[in-house]
Amino acid sequence: MLPFLDAALRNIHKQYYDDFVDRLNYYYTTLILLFLAILVSAKQYVGQPIQCWVPAQFRGGWEQYAENYCFVQNTYFLPFDKDVPREIVERDYRKIGYYQWVPIVLAIQALLFYMPNMLWKLLNWQSGINVKAVLEMATTAHLFETNKRQNTIKNLCRYLEDTLALQADKKGRSIRVLCLRLSRSSGNYLTCLYNFIKFLYLINVCGQFFLMNGFLSTSYSFWGLQILTDLANGREWPDSGHFPRVTLCDFDIRDLGNVHRHTVQCVLMINMFNEKIYLFLWFWMFLVGSATAGNLLYWICSSMSSNFREEMIQSHLRITTDFGDTLSEKRLTQRFVRHALLPDGVLLLRFIKNHSGDMLTTELIASLFKDYVERNHLADTADPKKDLSRQSPSDNGRDADHGFFDAEKYPSDGTNGSMNAPLLPSAPVISDKNNTLKAGEKRGFASPPPAVPPKPKEHPQDDFTDRLNYYYSTLILLILAIMVSAKQYVGQPIQCWVPAQFRGGWEEYAENYCFIQNTYFVPFDTSIPSDPMKRKIQKIGYYQWVPIMLAMQALMFYLPNTFWNYMSWYSGFRLKSILQMAQEASGIDAQKKEHTINVISHYIKHSIASRTSGHNMYFPYLGAKAGRQLNNIYVTAKLLFMLNVLIQFVIMNGFLGTNYTFWGIQIMIDLVQGKEWSDSGHFPRVTLCDFEVRTMASVHKHTVQCVLMINMFNEKIYLFLWYWMFLVAICTTLNFAYWCCISFADTFDEKFIEYHLKLARKESGDVLTKVQIKEFIRQCLKPDGVLLIRFIENCASDVLATDLIDHMYR
Repeated sequence: MLPFLDAALRNIHKQYYDDFVDRLNYYYTTLILLFLAILVSAKQYVGQPIQCWVPAQFRGGWEQYAENYCFVQNTYFLPFDKDVPREIVERDYRKIGYYQWVPIVLAIQALLFYMPNMLWKLLNWQSGINVKAVLEMATTAHLFETNKRQNTIKNLCRYLEDTLALQADKKGRSIRVLCLRLSRSSGNYLTCLYNFIKFLYLINVCGQFFLMNGFLSTSYSFWGLQILTDLANGREWPDSGHFPRVTLCDFDIRDLGNVHRHTVQCVLMINMFNEKIYLFLWFWMFLVGSATAGNLLYWICSSMSSNFREEMIQSHLRITTDFGDTLSEKRLTQRFVRHALLPDGVLLLRFIKNHSGDMLTTELIASLFKDYVERNHLADTADPKKDLSRQSPSDNGRDADHGFFDAEKYPSDGTNGSMNAPLLPSAPVISDKNNTLKAGEKRGFASPPPAVPPKPKEHPQDDFTDRLNYYYSTLILLILAIMVSAKQYVGQPIQCWVPAQFRGGWEEYAENYCFIQNTYFVPFDTSIPSDPMKRKIQKIGYYQWVPIMLAMQALMFYLPNTFWNYMSWYSGFRLKSILQMAQEASGIDAQKKEHTINVISHYIKHSIASRTSGHNMYFPYLGAKAGRQLNNIYVTAKLLFMLNVLIQFVIMNGFLGTNYTFWGIQIMIDLVQGKEWSDSGHFPRVTLCDFEVRTMASVHKHTVQCVLMINMFNEKIYLFLWYWMFLVAICTTLNFAYWCCISFADTFDEKFIEYHLKLARKESGDVLTKVQIKEFIRQCLKPDGVLLIRFIENCASDVLATDLIDHMYR
């Protein structure tokens, strides 16, 4: 089992040709399921998953035999208020044996989540487009120098033109699925396949709910919600039979020709893991299912809408060409999208945009469009006063007779320069048999694409307060979660004082039972309540959940950073790449520094222009047209950091059941005044536990006193966490206020730019007026550009930031 999981983990990795929701299914969910499968396997086959209370006459290895037998042959659940059935058939009907299969089922669920991705990788090759190679090359293109970047764009442009044009000319076989023509000749094979894969993701995640319900034999569909309802109403959901902690087991022994039947009571330690695992998985899959359903609806609508495709292309063409909104230009774009790019070409451009950014995508679309206009002599169909190409046919080193052709305007007999005409020597060789690249052609490009450079280390696109939240706090919480888990599930978290008549494994049974079924706290100067309900009210069971809660708190601290990374990426700004270049150029190499400043300057101008365009269809929100989109996203992320750390206090108080809000301060006051705060009941060291044992057709109740060693760790952990989060909350609140001021008050941006321009022009003595600086920010930088330069100053140097501002001003 474990070698299989180890091999599976090594072969699972993220890829280029998908989006975040796809990766949420085949990558993150698969890894989570495999990790949980390994965790449960370790507990089942390495630890001690079951402990049984056996009769007093059992000796030697009899107890171990009973425990092993009951684990492999299953047990049955019966509440204590019901008699044990006499009929063996009725006992068999109540048997539960799923806990043996949990690792296997988790591994199967992981495989089911990964299968649509396997199908996508297997079938996308049938489109005749090497999607993986195209996106690998596009993704690394922005890291290259100018000449190499331009050559990469030429190769991409040439490859897309040849492949898509040959698809349009090819009259291959087609398949009709859901009234859609899925064929390479119609140019929508890849698009329909991608939507079909997303549909499989949705079917899979819906099927997972039925699989879990059937596997756990639950009586209601919305199992996770019902569990939360039980907890909110004070019902003991572990007693429902879904994850029983205490079960019964029957086994027969042959002795001197006779068969003796024994019934023992067992504690299933493994079910303490299972209940938490499946509760988490239910809500995780609910989240994944909701995201997948919304994502599928979005992709189906955008794929079926020709207006969406045309508006996407027009939004990029307006940035680099004199493209307007006249009827003739719209018709020209319509012909370009419908007869040249086709749906599959637009899908590839969307992939490139998601993984390489707007800048490369815009340059690639402009090059494809220019070739299409020149190739089909369509420039005169638009406004003759405008230059839709802005370049001569030979500006990019391309042959004017090579590129897109209009499938309606030109026949496919080789005349008028159709695709049957000879290609350039450097063009990819296309096999006419299967419309795919020949096996001998590496990746299908004219020249071998450059090797993918090693993944750069992370570069800060935030400030220290952000890292205090998502990095240091998350790391601390995860370390503490691992420490407590090791103590709870590997060490001995509880030790009980049992009656003298307890023998054999009875003591271990009592300790395991008391740990998983909770204990209750009663001060020594108070009598033990005779009413079982009063004892139940005083129960404390949070210590079982401490590792889970710490891990959840760590996730909550990291979520705002995920929001920031996700939104900044999909806004089109490639912060990591730019900051990496800036950090590498902050050394003593003057030539590299000058080149980097040119690249970054061009990138900032282009990115700001693409977002402030009045026709931009992707960024009409969050202040994009005003040049404040990145600022607003960053401030929103900081607001989420602040709200999160405040919510953490509410979670801790609710989880620990404290009577006062400023718990950490009250603890310190108790210590100063000499009060034993450890005896308050929040972190009791000595507790009591009641448990019942069925023996000789009767139920015997026992009360034992236990020492919770684990609470010695918990009290120190939560005392430290309270003051740590108090410090983080102060820093985050002040930092949020500071960024609100500098983001929404133009004076701060003006002073920042003025300071660097004064440094740059100190030797020349040039003095710039405030009006000039304001105009420079308004027309060129915008608030988002200033924010980018602030990041560059933080991660590289203020010298590089000064040179960059001076270069952009000049």
